[in-house]
Amino acid sequence: MGRFAAFTAQLSSSTLPYLFALSGAAYLALILLPQGGAIAELCGTLTVSDLGRLLLTAPWLVSPGQLAFDWGVMVVAMMTPLIAPLLSHARRSVTAERRWAATIAFLGAYWAVWWASFLMIFPLAIALTTVTGDDAGFPAALLIAMIYSASPAAQRARNACHVRLRIGAHVFQDSARQGFFTGLRCIAACWPWMLVPLTVVTGHTALMAVIAFYLFADRITPPAQPGWQIPPAFETLFGPTAWRAGSFGAKTAR
Repeated sequence: MGRFAAFTAQLSSSTLPYLFALSGAAYLALILLPQGGAIAELCGTLTVSDLGRLLLTAPWLVSPGQLAFDWGVMVVAMMTPLIAPLLSHARRSVTAERRWAATIAFLGAYWAVWWASFLMIFPLAIALTTVTGDDAGFPAALLIAMIYSASPAAQRARNACHVRLRIGAHVFQDSARQGFFTGLRCIAACWPWMLVPLTVVTGHTALMAVIAFYLFADRITPPAQPGWQIPPAFETLFGPTAWRAGSFGAKTAR
């Protein structure tokens, strides 16, 4: 059974359908926002000098509150489906009457960590566009993401994304701790891919959806020995025989 088939078989007994529904609602919100929101309007063309000029001439385009809101919607859209196993773990670890508390604590901490990552990722996107220019920002970001995904550091981060912490008597605190550390590990695994949609002028939301699908395929790969390798998401998407011969020596942990 393939990895997608195995995940599909779990739909009726996991949180995944509800997480996909949340993700879909966030994508719909982005589509309905005027021009895709403030971030989409700035993507692909904003350099350091442009930022200074906008702050002087059109500060509403770089309103911190609007950018933070748009980033939060992006995070919910792209990252929410990745956490189904760990959220299900938090919910299974508590009694039925405390599952909502565990869910709220986990999601709140996870989304908060990803929301705070805006302070790192958005400046990196501006710096990348500044260095490469408008036309080269997208291919440069894609190349960075692909190289990072093939690296030992990315595999260590992917492995960490599977770690389940103990949910004990302190349900809210323990679930929030699981969500917090899941968010940190998810950022470590995914951060370069979040740069990619921030470097395109058009097709921002569509590219987000494509990257989210790739990251979902990446997340359901099993833990493996860190090493240089073809990004594991390709094995999930196209099958092991197509990519194993091209591996750079990484061995899957048994």
